[in-house]
Amino acid sequence: MMEVLFLEWDGFGQEYVIKELNKCGCKITTYAWNIKEENMRENEKLRCSLEDLLREKTYHFVFSLNFFPVAALACYNCGTKYVAWVYDSPFLLLYSKYLSCSTNYVFLFDYSLYKGFCEHGIKTVYYLPMAAPVEYYDNIYNGQTAQETYSSDISFVGSTYQESNQNFMKLLDGLDDYTKGYLQGIMNTQHEIQGGFILEELLDESILEKLRAICPIERGEDEWETDAWIYANYFLARHITGKERVNALKLLAEEHQVTLYTPDHTLCVRGVNNRGVVDYEKEMPLVFKNSKINLNVTLRSIHTGIPLRAMDIMGCGGFLLTNYQEDFLNFFVPGEDYVYYTDDEEMLEKAAYYLEHEEERKQIARNGYNKVKKSHTYYHRILTILAVIFNEGEAEIFDTIQQLEDVRVKNGNICWHQSLCHYMNNPEELKADTADGLFDLMGQEKELFFRLREQLTDYINRLLSKQSIEAWGELVIWYNRNFSKELRAVFWEFDYLYAFINIYIEELTDYYKSGKEPSVLQYSSIEELCRIYLETLFYLRRIEYGISPENEEEVIDYIRTKNLSEIAVSNILQRGRIYDKGKVKEGIQELWERYGNK
Repeated sequence: MMEVLFLEWDGFGQEYVIKELNKCGCKITTYAWNIKEENMRENEKLRCSLEDLLREKTYHFVFSLNFFPVAALACYNCGTKYVAWVYDSPFLLLYSKYLSCSTNYVFLFDYSLYKGFCEHGIKTVYYLPMAAPVEYYDNIYNGQTAQETYSSDISFVGSTYQESNQNFMKLLDGLDDYTKGYLQGIMNTQHEIQGGFILEELLDESILEKLRAICPIERGEDEWETDAWIYANYFLARHITGKERVNALKLLAEEHQVTLYTPDHTLCVRGVNNRGVVDYEKEMPLVFKNSKINLNVTLRSIHTGIPLRAMDIMGCGGFLLTNYQEDFLNFFVPGEDYVYYTDDEEMLEKAAYYLEHEEERKQIARNGYNKVKKSHTYYHRILTILAVIFNEGEAEIFDTIQQLEDVRVKNGNICWHQSLCHYMNNPEELKADTADGLFDLMGQEKELFFRLREQLTDYINRLLSKQSIEAWGELVIWYNRNFSKELRAVFWEFDYLYAFINIYIEELTDYYKSGKEPSVLQYSSIEELCRIYLETLFYLRRIEYGISPENEEEVIDYIRTKNLSEIAVSNILQRGRIYDKGKVKEGIQELWERYGNK
């Protein structure tokens, strides 16, 4: 069973993620994560608190919905994997230097965003669409009362960004007429374009200076996003989306019954029944189930991704009519699983058509539902996440370690070795059934230890065979998190592996200074590491005991042939059982000087 620390806050879908993690064999420990009160970027108190927790107990990974830099840094410092599944867009905290921490696994639902980070050299991001809790939606009772309450020709659930806490454009009221006109012009142009985001590139420096003068942007030390990105995605994109949503509702209401569920219950749109906010878990699914058409108008800062709301609609068995989003085409067939439009005219045409053609509409809704149920539930997403964050063989290793712990707990945490020693010294206390129990326990542990040794060796060799800095970095993190002193004592090979991990860390520091590639990258198996260690120790002992002049070159030839760095030789010297280390160190120095290989 894998131990998971879950950073708990009021994020959408949290209970579904926890449920599916449990189903996949994870034991969840929740940790209250106060995103409203705490600084999630630079927060030493919160970071230290999380680090203390990670050092008290071994967690296989930390999980959060959305990404938090302070959690990423804490996990990196403790060598613990940090998994973040981001569903908000835009999400400013992503643009942190801590996004690159090697312990991160950050999953993004917008392929365009994922691709952009990859182009910036970020190697810790992965593409993962959102999901729907179909099993939960299937169990919601949709009786006559619910059908009468939530039935509508066309429904829309979401913000129109007119609320005071969402309308960022009001912060720009002091702009001059030219700048206001320029911004309106580029927003009008963006409105005409589906499938592309142009606002950021159209904000030149002269416009940005005027925006900064009215609404300056403050940054944390870890941030690296541009001003143009913030103004385009947080200010302009929301404003355009709000206008598009209200305009779509207004146009549709001229011919059809339209119901709006939105936080701003005071918003008045001619012909639209504004019923205010709807509960996400209890009421929203009933809206989707009982509306003939569920409209989705994607927030413009989601450049190509499938919004969570769209997955929810299809997961409820609702008919989805959405604006064009490229990522849909990777998983769903337009006109078969859902329907999209590219402009207002097409939206009106398709809404009228599918309201008229009931059977076709219902079949499309069934197709979308079946596809989501088959491939896009939270269970499917958690399986994907676990497959990504754990290399081949890791899960089996964790399972064997858990079995070892279970055997010990089952037997009252008895250490058979200590007990046997006790009874050897006190034979009069030993009973037949006690002896049988101890030998049985010894057999169980021995079998599990040998299985674990084989699994660990296979896993380590797969990493070493890659002969890359990235693979060694992963090995360092994995070793520090999972190898106890007990395992190093039982399996002597892993003690030598630990020596080469220290060599790698020193050589990596030298690599960043001199550009010289770490010598450990040449080794492709733990068996080779052990052989090199023991052979080097053999030659160092020859120097300690005294070496004849005719054999001196043999030692140097060995070092040259094996491409051993001075760092490697020095580390093996310090760790090996050599009594006069000073003598050997001086001897090596003399040989290097004499044979020109210093």
